[in-house]
Amino acid sequence: MSNGSAPGRRRSPVSRSRSYLLIAITAALMLLYVAHLFSLQIVRGYEFQNRATQVAQRVVPIRAQRGEIYDRNADVPIVMNIDSFAVDIIPAELPTDRADEVVRRLADFLGISVESIVERLPPERARLYVPVEIASKISSETIFRIAEHIDKFPGVTWHNKPIRSYLETGSISHVLGYVNDITTEELQILYNLGYSAGDVIGKRGV
Repeated sequence: MSNGSAPGRRRSPVSRSRSYLLIAITAALMLLYVAHLFSLQIVRGYEFQNRATQVAQRVVPIRAQRGEIYDRNADVPIVMNIDSFAVDIIPAELPTDRADEVVRRLADFLGISVESIVERLPPERARLYVPVEIASKISSETIFRIAEHIDKFPGVTWHNKPIRSYLETGSISHVLGYVNDITTEELQILYNLGYSAGDVIGKRGV
């Protein structure tokens, strides 16, 4: 005859071992997860913050126009600036699967060869967010056409780049001189003075 309560079952050693093993595995996984979070947020947090800043912020220099030149009475212009544009490509924003298509369409719009654009793009360009100038002396009408179809030109942008107009040169052309795009050799010398690729510098004279 029962005394009113049956004694509880004792867990077998095998069952206890499985429970301990499950607890150990769960604890190990939690430790690994916490360690990974610590690595991402603390150890490598500064690295990821810098990457995010580089993507969110972009430094683009604004080129100043060259000075206009007048005669000694300051009322007759000798050298002026005419509005013009230059077209750039931001390599990192150029879709890999559409790069050839974008370059070919842009060449048609600008009236230049595909090869001339490809030559200006650096080989390693996947992470380059600095605009690369691929054509200059572009009219505002062409820029308007590109802007109207900007969805077909990912990674393409432009900036103002006036052209020098020599109105009255005559016999003083040797004094006025001329300007042109900076060369690779000149850039190596003047880079530390703030010059960059695509800048226009004086070649001779004033």
